[in-house]
Parts: sequence; C-alpha cells; structure tokens
Amino acid sequence: MYEKATVPPMPEVPMTPMAKRSRVDLERDMRELQEEIENKNALRNHKVPGYFDSELGKAFLLSQVKSVLCSLSKHCGAHKDIYR
Repeated sequence: MYEKATVPPMPEVPMTPMAKRSRVDLERDMRELQEEIENKNALRNHKVPGYFDSELGKAFLLSQVKSVLCSLSKHCGAHKDIYR
C-alpha cells in the first residue's frame, strides 16, 4: 500500500512536433538529395576528378602560392626577418 501511494504519476507524453517547412525548403532538400545520389554514383563508378583539378583545389593552391611569395618577399609586413 505504501509503494502504491509513493509511486510518481506517469508523465504525459508530449505531442510530436509537426515540421513546418516551406516549399523552398523542400525543393532545396530535394536538390541536396539529388546531388548526394549523383556524388555517390560518381564515387561508385570512380568518376571523381582530382582534388587539385577542382575549383576548391585551385583556390587552395593559389592561396599557398601567395603565402609562399609573401614569406619570401621583403615587402610583406606579416613576416619579419629573424636574422636581423
């Protein structure tokens, strides 16, 4: 009898939230899913360009070249000559 009296009440189950997504959101999701499928197929078929042939790879290489030129240049204010 004591155990029945001290048992906490069962919590109420909250309602599951409903997604309120606009048509634009759904279209974006569909484009992302389509892109994911295409990328998976490209990986599966080994049709993937080299990293340094992509736009991101070229931008990375360009940033590295600028960094090296800057470090070699005496006019770059970011690097100081440590041998002075």
